[in-house]
Parts: sequence; C-alpha cells; structure tokens
Amino acid sequence: MRFVVDGVAYARPTHTTFAQDIYLMEQVRAAGLDKLQAGAHETPRTFVDRMQRELAPVLLPIMAGLLVPDGAAWTRDVAMETERALGATTDPAAKALLRAESAQLLAHFFATGIASARISPSSSGEEALPKESEEPVPTETGRASSG
Repeated sequence: MRFVVDGVAYARPTHTTFAQDIYLMEQVRAAGLDKLQAGAHETPRTFVDRMQRELAPVLLPIMAGLLVPDGAAWTRDVAMETERALGATTDPAAKALLRAESAQLLAHFFATGIASARISPSSSGEEALPKESEEPVPTETGRASSG
C-alpha cells in the first residue's frame, strides 16, 4: 500500500523494527484494540466503521506507527512527524483518502497485526503473546520462555 498526501508518499513497510512493534503495542493498549471485538451480528465493514469511530482519538498515532514516508526509516520522531503531517491536511480529497486508508490499515492491522496475535493467535500464524501476568520461565538453554 502506497499513497500520497500533500505531496508526500507514505507506505507500510514490509518488515517492522522492534522499536516500531513496541510503539504499536503502546498504541494498541492506549486504544483498547487488544480488548476490542466484533459484535455477533457485525459485518467486517460495520466492525471497521465502529473501530474508526471508537478509535478516533488514537487513529493518527496508530497510522503513524504503521506508515513511513517514502525513503524514511521508521523512528518515533518520524512517527510524530507523520502523525502531525497527516493530521494537518485540509484537502477534502486527501482527508477522504486518509479515511479510506485508515479503514484499510485497521482492517489489515486487526486481521494480521499485533492485536490479532493476542486476540486470535491462529490468524497471525504466530504463537499467542503471553498474558501480562505470565512470568518468563528459564529453559535448559538459559533463555526465557513464557511458559
């Protein structure tokens, strides 16, 4: 996914850095995404629409955690500038694009991102994240495992 807002091209990187993952986990918790679930009779579209409404206060930080300007490496400073730049756009066409892209990002993020690892481990193809109360357990190799 690549799109242009106010002359700047943004894209979602193929691979995230560990710092970016941590930033996104912070945003996920702040947004309550780790607790958000689709209603029994909600379609994917109505669920994404509700997510956009409920997560409006943290939508820009989440987008800034998932997107980088072309040619830039993700850092917290780049995320803050991305959040500022996306939030400052006044062009109606750019705002419509951002609404559509935010819906796509949230749907993708929820289906395959950090939130889905905690909510539905099998959908991301990875093991579930340990519960915050679980303590790492040392293994024979001396490395910690969660249990």
